[in-house]
Amino acid sequence: MISAMSSKTERDKRWTVDSKFSAVAIFISLLALFLSLYEGCETRENHRLSVKPLMTIDFSYKDEGAGFILINEGLGPAIIRSFEVFVDNKPQLTWHMLSETLQIKPPDFWRVPSHSSVWATDDKEPRIFWINNGTGVNALKKEARRIEMNVCYCSMYDECWVRTRFAELPQKTSCEKSKNQLVDKSSLRLHEATK
Repeated sequence: MISAMSSKTERDKRWTVDSKFSAVAIFISLLALFLSLYEGCETRENHRLSVKPLMTIDFSYKDEGAGFILINEGLGPAIIRSFEVFVDNKPQLTWHMLSETLQIKPPDFWRVPSHSSVWATDDKEPRIFWINNGTGVNALKKEARRIEMNVCYCSMYDECWVRTRFAELPQKTSCEKSKNQLVDKSSLRLHEATK
């Protein structure tokens, strides 16, 4: 009987040592799983931040002319959802409408940031409305403060912001479709012809 009891005690001791090793192994496995998930989340966040666009709308004047520029100063591409132009809070649907409202000469160069267009960080042509040197430049400089512009854009991860011309920083938003979207004059004519 004593021998049976001593073998049972040895078995209990062995089981206790085995179960401790098992518990430690399970704990280490769970810790490794947690660290792996945490590292994956941190990597995903790092990727998201590393491709964040930052759009800026600015008025520029140089020796060759004056006008508005749209620059992506962020690290990733900006997907334009809407671009609006206002003069004294009244929407301007085309660049030519803007010229007529301000009674200045039409732009020598214009570019319409259209819905779903991608604005890269290395875009070589940031001008969106430009008047070459001459009489129109001074008139544009004089009227520039009356012009407000808003660009709503998203990152590749569908995070969206709206940037206004006079704002310091963009505001997070959902980029709803705008009824005041600036359009190319030729597409406006096509739109009016299909009504």
